[in-house]
Amino acid sequence: MYKIDWTLEQLEIFVAAVEQGSFSAAGRKLSIAQSKVSNSVADLELILGLQLFSRAKKTPTPTPEGNKFYDNAKSILIKCERINTDMINISMGMENALTIAIEDGLPFGKIDLIFKEIAAKFPSLSLTIINAPHKEIIQGIINRNIDLAITLSPSILSEFIEQRHLDHVQQILITSKNHPIAQLHSPSTRDLSEYREIKLITDMDENKYSSSCWYLTNYFNVAGVVSLGIGWALVPETVFNWTVNENDGLVSIKKNNYKTTLPLEMKLLKRVDHIDGPVMRWLYEKFDAVFGGRA
Repeated sequence: MYKIDWTLEQLEIFVAAVEQGSFSAAGRKLSIAQSKVSNSVADLELILGLQLFSRAKKTPTPTPEGNKFYDNAKSILIKCERINTDMINISMGMENALTIAIEDGLPFGKIDLIFKEIAAKFPSLSLTIINAPHKEIIQGIINRNIDLAITLSPSILSEFIEQRHLDHVQQILITSKNHPIAQLHSPSTRDLSEYREIKLITDMDENKYSSSCWYLTNYFNVAGVVSLGIGWALVPETVFNWTVNENDGLVSIKKNNYKTTLPLEMKLLKRVDHIDGPVMRWLYEKFDAVFGGRA
C-alpha cells in the first residue's frame, strides 16, 4: 500500500494559500505565522516531488501541477468535513436519512419552503421525497419505509400510526365547461347523481353521489379525465389551481347555493414507535408554524 506522508493540516494550509492568493493572507486566514505557511508548502512539495507554487514573482502563484493538486486537496477536505459532521450528528442522535411522502392535492408551495429550510439547516441529511397513493403511504409507514407523511385523507384506523392535525384543505366541484353540470345555475345532489362521478381509487368505499363512478390513482389524473367532459369530481382546491392552465376545458363550480362536502383534513403521519431525532422534532415544529396546527 502506498504510504501517505502528507497531513490534513498541510492540505488545509495549501488550499488556503491558493484561495487567499498569498502566504501571508493564508496565515491570517488560519491564524498562523506566514513562516509556517511557507514551511508547510515547502514540505508538501518535497513529499510530493512537485513544485506547487512558482516563486518567480513576489507573490507565489500555483503551477499547473499546483492547480491540479488543489482540486484534489479541496475535495479531500470537503469529504473530511462531511465525515466529521456526520459523526457529530450520529453522536447527537441526528438522523442521517429520512423519507417523506406527500399525498396529491396538498399546498406544495408551503411545503417547498420547509424543504428549503431543511436543506440549509441540515446539510448532511439525505432526504427522499415521494408522491404515492394513500394506501401505499400507509403501508410504507407501517413497513418503516416512510418516516413521515403528509396526507389529506380521513382518520387512519391503525394502531401503528400516529396522526397529527395540521390544517384543512377546501374541496371544490370541477367539471368540463361543456358538461351539462357546468350549465346549471346551482347543481343539487340530485343533479350530480345523474352524471358520472370521477373519484380516487382510495375513495371506492366512501359515500358516492352517483351510481356511475370511475376511479383513478391520483387527483391530477382525476382532473385530466374530468377535463375530457365525461364526468365531474370533488377535488382539493389546490389541484384545480395547479391543473386549470394545463386543461383548458376545466372549470370549477362555485354557485351561491352550492356547498361541497367538509374540507379535507391535512395531517402528519408516522409510526407510533418511530424514534424521533432532532430533524423530525424540527419538522414537527416547522409544520405547526407554517400550517398553524389548528384543530
